[in-house]
Amino acid sequence: MIYNLQLLRAVAALVVVFAHACSSAGFGLGLSVGAFGVDIFFVISGFTISYVGSNLPAKVFLTRRLIRIVPLYWGATFGAYSITVLAPSLIQSTDSSVVHLLYSLFFIPHLNKVGYFEPTLALGWSLNYEMYFYFLFSLGLLVSVRWAPILCSLFMLVIAGAILTSGTTNAAVLLYADPIVLEFIGGILIFYIYNSESVATWLRSHQKLAKTLLLGLGTIAFVVIVEREYAAVGTERALRAGIPAFVIVLAAVMLEKVFAYAIKRKTTVLLGDASYVLYLTHPYVVYGSIRLFLSHVSLGPLGTWAAVVVLLAMATAVAVAIHLLLERPVLSLLRRMTATSHPVSTIQPQTAPATATVKELRA
Repeated sequence: MIYNLQLLRAVAALVVVFAHACSSAGFGLGLSVGAFGVDIFFVISGFTISYVGSNLPAKVFLTRRLIRIVPLYWGATFGAYSITVLAPSLIQSTDSSVVHLLYSLFFIPHLNKVGYFEPTLALGWSLNYEMYFYFLFSLGLLVSVRWAPILCSLFMLVIAGAILTSGTTNAAVLLYADPIVLEFIGGILIFYIYNSESVATWLRSHQKLAKTLLLGLGTIAFVVIVEREYAAVGTERALRAGIPAFVIVLAAVMLEKVFAYAIKRKTTVLLGDASYVLYLTHPYVVYGSIRLFLSHVSLGPLGTWAAVVVLLAMATAVAVAIHLLLERPVLSLLRRMTATSHPVSTIQPQTAPATATVKELRA
């Protein structure tokens, strides 16, 4: 297990929760910092999918990804849809259209009632990109298991180039040419750097400098990614958030691989495991609590910030409970059900780490 990635997953999910609690849909604190958590997730995804998926047949890879992503997302989506039907006053922008629901369930971008490309569960916009990435990666696996990460990157670039040069004005199509897809490619690049023995050798031979450089760059990148979002600058997201996210993830994985600098606490690992649940379910806790119990209460500045902290803790506790009591058993069952029909490949390409653990293969 790469422990530092578990830490980054936990941090990425928590900052997204913080952003939503402080946003205009939450307490309206004017400090909506934390959306960059998604950018960190995308870079991690590019690395992890390359790390884990580069020794799997396409069918096995895609099946595992669907098992990992779809059940919880569909459950959370149906929950959001039910609220739009039964208690629409609690919802700001979620669309109650059945057609929109179907688009959402199958990860197809579609305009909602207020003109945004947000699924029924608004956070699902990022999963539309994730599923797009998984699909292209599986195509790469069909062509060559060994070179799937490279092929996937090329597919993304070629498709984006074709869209941009086609002259299309279809906003849904243009989404796939958004520079944010470069963050997945950034994660793939980290995978190759991580597997490069020449890079590892250089870092070990310049140990003091390398440690300082990695720790320093990682810290600076985190400060930059927070400051740029706080400043609400208009720079392209892939630049102001994607590049710092790339540096953060690169520093985290290389510090662990080369120098064994890692946070291995069980709590951190658990929060990392529950990060996907936290990402999808926190709006129920945060927005539900605010609109049902706190919207007519005068908390004052100090009380409001205290409420943000409490909601962060509540959302995390709920996510961990769902992960342990529901997500983990369901995933285990689905994996067992598909294990016989989709046996694990014995292919071990040179670009895939030979020491991948069972935990990593389940990521």
